[in-house]
Amino acid sequence: MNLCMGFCAMAGRKYKIKSSPSVKVTEPITPYGHREPLNFEKVWLIFQETDKKFQETDKKFQETDKKFQETERILRESKLDLDKRSKEADKRMKQLVELFTGQWGKLVEALLAPGCVKLFQEIGIKINQAFANAVAIKEGDTVEIDVLLANGNEVVIIEVKTTARPDDAKQLLKTIGKFREFFPHYHTCKIYGALAALRFVSQVDKLAAKQGFFVIEPHGEGMVKFRKIPEFNPKTF
Repeated sequence: MNLCMGFCAMAGRKYKIKSSPSVKVTEPITPYGHREPLNFEKVWLIFQETDKKFQETDKKFQETDKKFQETERILRESKLDLDKRSKEADKRMKQLVELFTGQWGKLVEALLAPGCVKLFQEIGIKINQAFANAVAIKEGDTVEIDVLLANGNEVVIIEVKTTARPDDAKQLLKTIGKFREFFPHYHTCKIYGALAALRFVSQVDKLAAKQGFFVIEPHGEGMVKFRKIPEFNPKTF
């Protein structure tokens, strides 16, 4: 094997290095550290490729924004639909409550009213007429009376409730104030007020008695009685 001679310094000594002529070293055509100069065509090509990438990125952003808008639209429509259903449910519930309250009120009236006639007769108010749900309308205004008892000289207006509250006593006083105007047939009669209920809350029984109203409560099957309230004096209006 033919060898080429070379020298290498190592630890202060010189050594001969043999190299094989069969080993070839491929050198780059372009010298190290040298780049081909940029021209307009190359710059334009780079610009076009960069712009293309920007356009692709912008397109993806637009598609993402479109999806966000679609999601927002779906959520908004879902909320509107939920609100609509909620309002419909509230409306139906209100109708159901009104129906139940109305039917239950009629049941309470049917339970308490018959005994009221005898109850007032026993204290000297000789009732000979009884009306349930008496209604009078005048110029668009309405007065409703749960139970109306009369004898030609005296009238008893009874507000009947399942559970009596302070507002019921106020409503009774308001009804009495309008009675002669809406029921002119009884304009010369003495008027008594009475609050009848299965249950009284917030001391409404005492409030009603203080205003001069009779307070009536159930007593046994099909019977009613006056609730005993100290220092009660019935008032005529």
